[in-house]
Amino acid sequence: MIEKIDKINQALLSVVSQNLLPLGLARGRMGICIYFFESGRLRNNKNQTKIAEEMLDGILNDINQQLPLGLEDGLAGIAYGIRYLIQNKYVKGDVNEILSDIDNEIIKKISYPDFFERPDAIELIGLLYYFSVRASDINKNDKEALYIYQEITINLINQIYSIVTNTIGNEPLSFKINYHLPVFLYLLSQIYTLDFYNYRITKIIDEMTPRILSQIPYVHANRIFLLWGMNSINNFINSREWADHINLLKSRIDMNKILWEEMRNQNVYFEDGITSILMILQSSGIISYDSKIFLEKLKKSDVWDMLQHDRSYFWQHMGLINGFCGITLAYLKLSGNR
Repeated sequence: MIEKIDKINQALLSVVSQNLLPLGLARGRMGICIYFFESGRLRNNKNQTKIAEEMLDGILNDINQQLPLGLEDGLAGIAYGIRYLIQNKYVKGDVNEILSDIDNEIIKKISYPDFFERPDAIELIGLLYYFSVRASDINKNDKEALYIYQEITINLINQIYSIVTNTIGNEPLSFKINYHLPVFLYLLSQIYTLDFYNYRITKIIDEMTPRILSQIPYVHANRIFLLWGMNSINNFINSREWADHINLLKSRIDMNKILWEEMRNQNVYFEDGITSILMILQSSGIISYDSKIFLEKLKKSDVWDMLQHDRSYFWQHMGLINGFCGITLAYLKLSGNR
């Protein structure tokens, strides 16, 4: 398996060297840069670490004001990637100082009066995630900066809530990580720990409760996703009603159905496959699972051969969220780099 990964790595390096890829986190150079940093550490491969460092230098040089804002493909994703590298000690530096210029550009654009006129839920949720983690970085003594990050977070919460409240019962027809409701609930739980808008978060949960507690998603993988979101926020609100519904959801999840019916052979990528299901299970800790089954399903997927032999497919599936980089990191961590 490692030999196959190394061959695909060579194809990836060839693409990277042409400097044709977008800068973004999900499908572009920032995500691939993180991949090489992570893989270099996991495999003790200094060459991969050097590649990652060179990629990061190129990304920093190519950041410009014309980039979109989003977490997946824009400035927020690049900034989040840099923050991730600092937090995990791949690079050194003061995160607030390093990200100040990017943050200022995002804040400037998000402050335009027409920014929220045509809201895109996925973009707003990505920005909420970014500003919530950045708000946690700010020194509490820096009152002015803290106020700015908190106000943007508050605005994003209310904008997203106005969208999510109209789509609570709309689950994706198949599992995808852009299922708004569980992601929104998870983000509310993370913001709750920052303790600056808890009265409103509690009110939002109260308002959504009747509709959330009246539904069980049809897709079992979506049930796990919703369970994760509900459990995340209920760790703070401690609602007996929510706990009962969490237990009901848990009892209605069939892992075999997910693994062998809903997740088909090629459903392995983070955006719509077993890689993200595994991460949800690992972070929730409330459903038992056998990681060896996930590893075997990942190893036996046809995508590895397709990535190696179908150039068009490889170009569409090389990124961190939608392709090779994401599943390779999952494989390396599950297999112990074997």
